[in-house]
Amino acid sequence: MRYEPVGHGSPPLQKAKGEAQAVEIRRLSKPFWITVIISAVSLMAFVSFLSWTLDRNSIRSSEHIFTAMLGDRSDHLADITLEYGYWNDAVENLVESFDMTWIRETFVDYMQEELQIDGIHLLDGNNQPKVHVVEGKVANTDLRVRYGPSMSVLIADARNTPQDEAPVPATGLVGNLETLYLASAVLLTSYTEDSDTSTDHVLVFARPINASVLADMAEKYHLPGLGLAQIPPAFWQAGYDIETVDRRHLGFFVWNPELAGFRMLPLLALGVLVVYLGMY
Repeated sequence: MRYEPVGHGSPPLQKAKGEAQAVEIRRLSKPFWITVIISAVSLMAFVSFLSWTLDRNSIRSSEHIFTAMLGDRSDHLADITLEYGYWNDAVENLVESFDMTWIRETFVDYMQEELQIDGIHLLDGNNQPKVHVVEGKVANTDLRVRYGPSMSVLIADARNTPQDEAPVPATGLVGNLETLYLASAVLLTSYTEDSDTSTDHVLVFARPINASVLADMAEKYHLPGLGLAQIPPAFWQAGYDIETVDRRHLGFFVWNPELAGFRMLPLLALGVLVVYLGMY
């Protein structure tokens, strides 16, 4: 006589029970894994948004720095122009007389090397040039060819300042992407303790914005890859519109700011992956 073990069913019955339990476990676990997947996707979306937000802030901060830097350079050039244009010696040696020795000593031997001004131009009341100092030498030049139509607008703006008052320099960008300049023009004016006297002569100073200058700016203000471009900056780049004093749009200053979010994104993604692999 054979006896069946107490409390145990037959092997087929046990197998059926096991399969039923497995099916039930899979059925019960589906909501859990759906929740895990949704959570993972949501967390990655949040991490991506956080990275994008950090990068946008980095780009905006970099653009604010560039805007302030360009404004400081414009103000500095305007101050230099005013210093020389609102000066009795300048009126005496450029308007009342025309002293080439004074011009050479004042403009040729000093301006380019010390102040990085490589274009100095004096125009009379008819906008006819009286002297040009170009790259440290007295030379003939065509202002329209060198600076484009923007220079005429800059000179006209300088002439529109109030007469017999302290002059106000007109400053802005002139030229084109190949030969871009920051220029400032001022109406030559003399002064006494009681009054100012305007002349009809305009003095113009111009600083180039070339590859060498851009490289110095990039290093000093942490603007990697700073250059000039005709197309707008890509979404990972920062940019600044190049607009001349006559409202012509030439292109863009473009550079590659440091993007903290982009650098952090792989680490954040790896951290999320490790967490969910552990859960799995």
